[in-house]
Amino acid sequence: LSFTAPHDPLHVPDDWLNKYAGTYDSGYDALSAQRLARMKELGVVPEATEGFPRPPFVPGWNTLSPEQRKVSARSMEIYAAMIDNIDHNLGRLFATLRELQVYENTLVIFFSDNGANGATMAQYPGTDAAWVEQNSDNRFENLGRRGSRIAAGPGWALASMAPFRLFKAFISEGGIRSPLIIAGPGVKRTGQISHPVANVSDIMPTVLEMAGVAHPNTHEGRDVLPMQGQSMMGFFDGGKESVHGPDDVFGFELFGWRGIRQGDWKATWISRPFATSEWQLFNISKDPGETQDFALDQPEKLSKLRQLWHKYADEVGVILPEQPLFNAP
Repeated sequence: LSFTAPHDPLHVPDDWLNKYAGTYDSGYDALSAQRLARMKELGVVPEATEGFPRPPFVPGWNTLSPEQRKVSARSMEIYAAMIDNIDHNLGRLFATLRELQVYENTLVIFFSDNGANGATMAQYPGTDAAWVEQNSDNRFENLGRRGSRIAAGPGWALASMAPFRLFKAFISEGGIRSPLIIAGPGVKRTGQISHPVANVSDIMPTVLEMAGVAHPNTHEGRDVLPMQGQSMMGFFDGGKESVHGPDDVFGFELFGWRGIRQGDWKATWISRPFATSEWQLFNISKDPGETQDFALDQPEKLSKLRQLWHKYADEVGVILPEQPLFNAP
């Protein structure tokens, strides 16, 4: 079941518009600090975790005018209501499954596709600022209703992904790390916050194992490539303490930016103004916010990871653009 919301433009039913009125008036800087403190309290991140600092292209909350803060906070209120509305409708789905007496035989896997969206409405193809102004009813009283076109923007995206670096469209942790909630038959680690690394490619092997179905080698006379992921059921049923081994490699590339992870270490290449336009090295287990660059301190580790990225790129056929394709908001 794929919920397209929450995505820009932000809209909710009228009776959801004011559910979070006033909740975000303190701004995104305060929300980032609050969420990091809460994550430490819950054990989601290590106690020593430092949050990624707000980058220069995102203005400080206190530098915004009162009107800008009013509109921005309203946008986040509507975004939060969209999230809550998803939760509400999942509740309706689970109630129906119980009525049909199939809930106890249903495996629920809930996750998002990427980090929070930091784009503005003016960044979408064919909808620059002038187009949005001409074709939208963005009066304050109409925000979140039909005809309005608003986005939460980069400040709230950073807060949503705190303490991680940046947000959607980046190969930093804020762009690729996604929460995963799983429950149902065969899942014995109930009520736990777990930290083993998994990848979206692990979903299909997990589902096939749960269903008792083998992945085919051929289909209609054609060879089928083997799956790249691994089943997570060994971890979910308590038999294993991890999903992947320390030598497993995860590679990624988006808009010309590059990243590779093996074990606790991750190397990234992100261009200015978002990073250094040089390869950087981070220990993700100790520094999930990617705030401490070890590139100069551990050149051999970085060199190994860069070689692994090029191997990954050759295997999957990465074609890099002449220059990165994403600009700052």
